[in-house]
This record gives sequence, structure tokens and C-alpha cells, in this order.
Amino acid sequence: MNRTEHQGLLKQGEELNKLIRQKMLTLGPLDADYNLAGKYWRSDTQNRQFWSRVVLRCLCADIEARLYVFRRIALEAANLTKVSFTKPERETLNEMREVVENGNVRTKPKWLPIGDSLKESFRLFAKAMGASFTPQVDPILWTTERRI
Repeated sequence: MNRTEHQGLLKQGEELNKLIRQKMLTLGPLDADYNLAGKYWRSDTQNRQFWSRVVLRCLCADIEARLYVFRRIALEAANLTKVSFTKPERETLNEMREVVENGNVRTKPKWLPIGDSLKESFRLFAKAMGASFTPQVDPILWTTERRI
């Protein structure tokens, strides 16, 4: 590797770090909500059921936001790392799909069930970073989780 290639890789790494730091800032308020709800859940024993629901809602929002951030980082990082995604992968990352209805192309939402969103978000994030990742999922537990 020559000096120019080395400098290019260092610059790419700096840009990726900056991108990740910026995107992760969006999670701060959700983390604060979750922590505050947890504090009230532990201290307000009179309203424990209410705070249990609030904690769970905050946790779910935080998880969904993290998956969204992973997908957004993957899209933007692919421009830096020169990784290309297939059309279905781009549709998953953008949560939008194109459909043809009566000869017209329309854009519709493409939301995955949470389990599939979890697997695809991690897989596509890893792909954007130049790595491969295949989630190891126990089929029995995964099927049980999806029925809950």
C-alpha cells in the first residue's frame, strides 16, 4: 500500500467515525427517557405498573431507533466504503419499496417485523463496514419469540 492509499484509508476512517458519532447523538434523548423512567419505576412503588409500561415503551422506542440508526449509517457509510447494496437491501435500508400498480410505479412503505428488522439491520450494517455477519438464531426460540 502506498502513501496515498494509506492517507485515503485514514481519511475514510475519520469520516466513518464522524458519521457514526453524529448518528448516535440522536439516541441520547431516548436513553435519557429510558433512564428516567427506570428511576421512577424503582422509586415510585405506588405506581409501579404504570412505570413498568413506560419503561417498556421507552425500551422498545430505543431499540427501534438504534436499528434505524444502524440502517442510516449503513446507507451513508456505503458511499464511503464503496459497498453496493442490492435493490431489496436498499429497500430494507430505506424502509421503502417500489411497486407497479396498473402500470404506474408507486413508492410504498416496507416495514419489517421486529425480528427480521433486527437481523437485517445488523447484517446490512456489517456489510456496509466491509464485514459479513449472519445472525445465529435458534429456530425454536426465534419462533417462540415471534408468537409473543
